[in-house]
Amino acid sequence: MVAQHLVTRFPNKVNKLVLACTSPGGNNFSSFDLRKIVSSSKNQIESWLQLLDSRYKIPEENLPILNMVKDALHTNTKLFPHLITDGLTRQLEARSGHDCVNSLRDIPHQTLIVGGRYDDIAPLKNLLEMHRLIKNSQLQIFEGGHLFLMQDKQAWPAIISFLVSESDTLKA
Repeated sequence: MVAQHLVTRFPNKVNKLVLACTSPGGNNFSSFDLRKIVSSSKNQIESWLQLLDSRYKIPEENLPILNMVKDALHTNTKLFPHLITDGLTRQLEARSGHDCVNSLRDIPHQTLIVGGRYDDIAPLKNLLEMHRLIKNSQLQIFEGGHLFLMQDKQAWPAIISFLVSESDTLKA
């Protein structure tokens, strides 16, 4: 979300743009409002895991990264959603007002939009909308949820390949 605001306000500071597991915001394309998990007192961990990867409750799915996160959440009370600091509260509040829908059309930069197929925090419809709005964008969907960068071994090489390619939007 921060990258979207940065590139629309200071386009000369950016050569290329990667938007990963994010949403353009506004009324129709916001990321899941994480304040709902904070305000719910029951099943916070289960709700969080389900949002991270919509396959979470499918027994036949093998999700080692998500299971690792689950174990960490059950053993460490200093992680979200257990620990809510003032800074996190302010971040969640700011996140709820994020809206770059109308300014994404103005991004001239080569942009790679990446996300996880099973991400319920930044769902596929939001990535598709960003791709539609940013004229010089590519969209790649990976196997995984919000943690697709750890779940799909193809994600990082795709991002690196995009970033090191010769074309530079500002030189074009």
